[in-house]
Amino acid sequence: MERTTVTVTNGQLTDVQRANEQARFMVGLKFHAFGGGADVDDNRFTFHPRRLAIAAGVGLPKPKDDLYLGLSYDLYPGFNVNLLCQWYRNEVVDVKNGQVLETGTVYQPVPAIAVTLDSSLFTNLLKLSRYEEAPTLRTHHRAALGRVPQTRGPARLKGHRPPCHHHQ
Repeated sequence: MERTTVTVTNGQLTDVQRANEQARFMVGLKFHAFGGGADVDDNRFTFHPRRLAIAAGVGLPKPKDDLYLGLSYDLYPGFNVNLLCQWYRNEVVDVKNGQVLETGTVYQPVPAIAVTLDSSLFTNLLKLSRYEEAPTLRTHHRAALGRVPQTRGPARLKGHRPPCHHHQ
């Protein structure tokens, strides 16, 4: 997005600066209108209407400069793709022969795509750090004798081991 900043001093146009911004940051809220939000335990990449949400937000660091409204979809709990309408604030300056005739503010709508990360994604990643893969020899044999609670699947909580397959 290209922004042009015009400085007016005592009714005279004194400076024009152009800036090209490739990325923008926003803060916002999602409202899951179709069934209460994404199921945090369902970590598959699937389509379900409850993962669809209405999203609204404002730009950072200047909230009044950028307003957002659109749809958000949770591809994975905490990882979202957003199709939005962005209204960016545009200061209109009518200049003739170096004299400012009129100024005003309008919000111009443009389409926007955003990828957002929820705090739940980081919470889930921290929970995964509690899992380990390699059992010690001592707990490995206890699990074979049925003394340690067993879990299914390759990932398990610390202290829990699968049964020892070569003793069965």
